[in-house]
Amino acid sequence: MNKAVPECLIIVPSLTPNGPIKGAIALANGLSELGVRVSFVALKTGPGANSLLLPDVVLHELNYSSLFSLFQMRANILKILFQRRSVSSGAVVVISMCFSADLINVLLPRSTKKIVSVRSDLKDNYTMEYGPMGHILASIHHWMFRFIDVVVSMNSEMERVLSNYKCRQIITIPNFINEVDFKTVGTPVVEYPGQTIIFVGSLTNRKKPFLLLETVISLNEQGSDLTLLFVGDGPLKDQMIRRVSESGSNRIHIMGFQESPSKFVRNCDIMVLPSLSEGTPRAVMEALYLGTPCVMRSLVTNDNLVVDGVNGYLFDNDEDLEAVIVKALSLARRSLSTYCLLDESFSQKTCSKSYLNVIERLLE
Repeated sequence: MNKAVPECLIIVPSLTPNGPIKGAIALANGLSELGVRVSFVALKTGPGANSLLLPDVVLHELNYSSLFSLFQMRANILKILFQRRSVSSGAVVVISMCFSADLINVLLPRSTKKIVSVRSDLKDNYTMEYGPMGHILASIHHWMFRFIDVVVSMNSEMERVLSNYKCRQIITIPNFINEVDFKTVGTPVVEYPGQTIIFVGSLTNRKKPFLLLETVISLNEQGSDLTLLFVGDGPLKDQMIRRVSESGSNRIHIMGFQESPSKFVRNCDIMVLPSLSEGTPRAVMEALYLGTPCVMRSLVTNDNLVVDGVNGYLFDNDEDLEAVIVKALSLARRSLSTYCLLDESFSQKTCSKSYLNVIERLLE
């Protein structure tokens, strides 16, 4: 008797190409390449992240504008589930990422096999983004996990935090990238002088871009020959532009959102991400995959990504960043696209197989 083909439905809030959505796309493509029938559901549209999906992944855009349409969303997803079950003649596992998608997953019938992928420390991130209201949102989100069959964390520290809540089962599977996007990476039109440092991410207090900005200004005042690129948008952008203007530096560029930051990353000497908290940062994984050494804050969640002196450096305190950047710039820069500084445990195939094992167990 032939083994049934696994069927999976992945739910995300939108098609905006941010970290969690890119993670969902990497998972959809990885599972599809392993023979899983994958449907990808976006609760609302976005600026075209669907172009990254493989042709075999079936895309559904529901285009709802708010959570007030919650039960309409649920009804539409139930309809998709019914269609998929008719095709596969079996159960469909639902995987969700982020608050609104996880809420919809919880509201699906109890008979549905459910997986949630947690992308970060919810309490820390929500509090940094929303202040005291973040505690409430994190509590609600954690409460939802008790109705989920399997909660997937990205690292051991996240698993430890999740163990404080009433999760039925917690499994750790590392974050990973959609590797096919980085097989061919173009070069930027502009060639920057000196050694080049890049920051990729949202310009928010949690990410601490101002720390990097002031550090590079200080290093150049001391005689270093550094160019600094900020790729990303956020509430600190205008303040940062004013600070660059005040400094008189023509070596610091606030570039805003870039559809393809990887073409800049590959041609930089190092990436620096001084965030106060992270899950497993996708921007760093992409940089390491492209052979760009990285500097990160020494957090439990970062220790398994960066090894001092091998593929970058970690730092403990803000005042340490300057010296660590100088050390990181001394690492040999690997310019070949085939050279990879990302450990094999974070490969798309390895991690997708781990998800497939979870799916198959739920469908037994």
